[in-house]
Amino acid sequence: MNNCFVTGEPGAKGDAGIQGPKGEPGVLGLKGHTGPTGPSGQHGKVGEKGMKGNRGEAGSPGETGPIGPPGTCSCVSQSVGNPGSQGCIVCFGMLCHAAVMLGIGSVSPSDGSVTPSSLPSDNLAGYSLLVRHSQTMIVPQCPNGLRQLYSGYSLLFTQGYGMASGQDLGQTGSCVPRFTTTPFFACTRDDCDSMSRTGQHSYWLGVYNVDRARDNLLLLSRCSVCESASAILTVHSQRNTVPDCPEGYSSLWTGFSFYMNSGVTWRGTGQDLSSPGSCLEKFVSVPFVECHNRGRCKRHVSNRAFWLAAVDSSQMASTVSSGSMQRVSRCRVCSRY
Repeated sequence: MNNCFVTGEPGAKGDAGIQGPKGEPGVLGLKGHTGPTGPSGQHGKVGEKGMKGNRGEAGSPGETGPIGPPGTCSCVSQSVGNPGSQGCIVCFGMLCHAAVMLGIGSVSPSDGSVTPSSLPSDNLAGYSLLVRHSQTMIVPQCPNGLRQLYSGYSLLFTQGYGMASGQDLGQTGSCVPRFTTTPFFACTRDDCDSMSRTGQHSYWLGVYNVDRARDNLLLLSRCSVCESASAILTVHSQRNTVPDCPEGYSSLWTGFSFYMNSGVTWRGTGQDLSSPGSCLEKFVSVPFVECHNRGRCKRHVSNRAFWLAAVDSSQMASTVSSGSMQRVSRCRVCSRY
């Protein structure tokens, strides 16, 4: 039997089917174009104050200033004349200080210059200056009520580049108001810096019973500059007994006859035996300390001190034998009364 199909009319639209499952994510799109720049924001608030910064390095030395004009001075004529106009005292450092302390001048508060006072011109007639060294950390008193002008530290001598320069311990130059291990510096014609701390040593009278200390000042003798209205005389006995003052003189102090000294390079200086600085009140075989440019002071083994020897009258033609303190000459410093 043959099947026969007859095409009919299209049927009516069917009902909507059930929603299908969610599809897979699509492929990532391309990066979009950069958008336009937005408007500027408002200013922020002021931040808190920062911490203090470290101190900057020291600046380089300034240039040397020009040389000032020469000063003028007033002089005292040998002949008596009419009073002249008031002049000025030309002086430097401790000389100015001494002039003021002696009452022959005053310091201007504006520029520090020294001008003479109205005292008579013979103000210094008959006056003597001497220095007393305590060989301790205590500033010594001037003996017999003498007037103290100022105090300081006991400078003995300095050494640099194989050269030595010494101070008379009886003169004011041996009593400096400030201490430093290198109280000087060297200059060439063109430079004062590159050489200033090389090969320099200074030597100071020491505290008689201290050899080492962490603080340099604990090693240094103190001193006083004193004014006397009469002549000063130093007497050495060349014996181990203290000599007497001559008639008409009174005693200021007694001591041991210090003669000369040498430093690290065997160069040194000596004391004038007519000076009160040659009569040290305390005996130490090496009475001074050495300070070097590295900032330390000590009694160095290579340093030498030389003392005037006690000489027996029966052995005056022979060589003085070595020995202890008993072989050191004694001395006395006297003042005219």
